[in-house]
Amino acid sequence: MDEFTSRIEKIGYGGEGICYNEGKICFVKYCLPGEMVAIQKLSSKADYDIGQIKTILEKSEKRIVPKCPYYMHCGGCDFQHTSYQNELELKKQIMRNQLIKLGNNINFNIVASEKEYFYRNKIRLFPGKQKLGFKKEQTNSVIEIDNCEIANKLINISIPILSKFVFSQNIDKYLKYLEIRSKNNQLLINLFTNKKLNLSVNFLQDNLKTNFGLFQTINNKTEHIYGIQNIETNDNGLKFCISPNSFVQINDIVAQKLYNKVIETVKGNNIINCYSGAGFLSALLCLNGAQKVYGLELGINEHNDAEKLKKANNITNLINIQGDCALELPKVVKNADFIILDPPRKGCDNKVCNVINNSKAKQIIYISCNHATFARDVKRLNNYKLSNIELYDMFPRTCNFEIFSILQKI
Repeated sequence: MDEFTSRIEKIGYGGEGICYNEGKICFVKYCLPGEMVAIQKLSSKADYDIGQIKTILEKSEKRIVPKCPYYMHCGGCDFQHTSYQNELELKKQIMRNQLIKLGNNINFNIVASEKEYFYRNKIRLFPGKQKLGFKKEQTNSVIEIDNCEIANKLINISIPILSKFVFSQNIDKYLKYLEIRSKNNQLLINLFTNKKLNLSVNFLQDNLKTNFGLFQTINNKTEHIYGIQNIETNDNGLKFCISPNSFVQINDIVAQKLYNKVIETVKGNNIINCYSGAGFLSALLCLNGAQKVYGLELGINEHNDAEKLKKANNITNLINIQGDCALELPKVVKNADFIILDPPRKGCDNKVCNVINNSKAKQIIYISCNHATFARDVKRLNNYKLSNIELYDMFPRTCNFEIFSILQKI
């Protein structure tokens, strides 16, 4: 493959370094602006190349030694080669570049995570040859691991134990992947397999020194095998249960800060929460002054979780609606004072944006974990103006972050 030398000029939207080779842009992961790098070209497209570091000829003073032995191999992290403070600045630059494309020079801050490591409450692992691990980025190759520097400590304790459990019982032959979720010193372990297995839990009973639940999922149907069925918790005054398939933000402390920001921002009596998931934010709004909240969610499992949460907390001013936002929003938007958008990474359906543009809602809160689809949707919401933005670092050591924004009716 071609090799060349170039200076890294800036950071790209995916956290990669950007340089040029004979006038053509090249993206190189794990680089920092200002570094001179010898690069091996891996692939070439019409408009850009993809390269990898061969040698760093001039290092940035902001480069540090990565903490994780699997860094640059498993592909899960993007910024362990620099300080956390510099990572935050790089993330601000990524967002600033998106705003420039929108023609907006609004000032914003980023809310740091109190933990830059050991914060994730959920991970997914795949079977390798002898251990569980992560899939190498954009491949099916498994990088076997003993620990993950960004997963919480209870998950890390469980990783080698679960590896022995899987491979000692030959579960690896039938295992697609497994998910581990941890909160309040409890574990939920979900095995996604291609056939029903007769599992012995003796090894886990002897070695996992905590309450845990074991589940098996086949063809999207989850069966409880052993132990606890849910993690029971109480956050922000809400009692709720986390099941193996529940959506929960993976950084508990930063999520709480984000929810508090939403609560203090939302004004009005009739609130619509689009893409409402398991209903946690909808329920919080009900407990903090909203007269009526509509939660719109397509997923049936998430809707059922939202209904359970509503019942467990005796909430009477919440109406959870299961269905496509594009179809359900027009039915309830007429008297909306405030609309909240918290879509998946693919962003909002264009039909949803059109309905909101024609609504009487004076303000929108848009929460996003994907700055590219966020920028696209802000353009679509052309009857509103972006008036406030704040970043929440939900995903330290990766290039991802959560966006909190307010759009005002023009």
